[in-house]
Amino acid sequence: MRIRDYQDRAPGSGKLLGTCAALEDRTGVPAIAWRIGVIAALFCVSFKLTIVAYCLTALVLRLSRR
Repeated sequence: MRIRDYQDRAPGSGKLLGTCAALEDRTGVPAIAWRIGVIAALFCVSFKLTIVAYCLTALVLRLSRR
């Protein structure tokens, strides 16, 4: 049995940790724009920094849902 600790309003909308979908819910900016921004940051800014920022954002969004 799987226990969910968050509300899943749009099943299947999250691709990786649901971060971009959660940001879409909070800001109103489409998730595809967030995804494109993350991909651009991966290549243009710093791969390691972008991954760390993405994971921290996912953690903060997950903790704020409780």
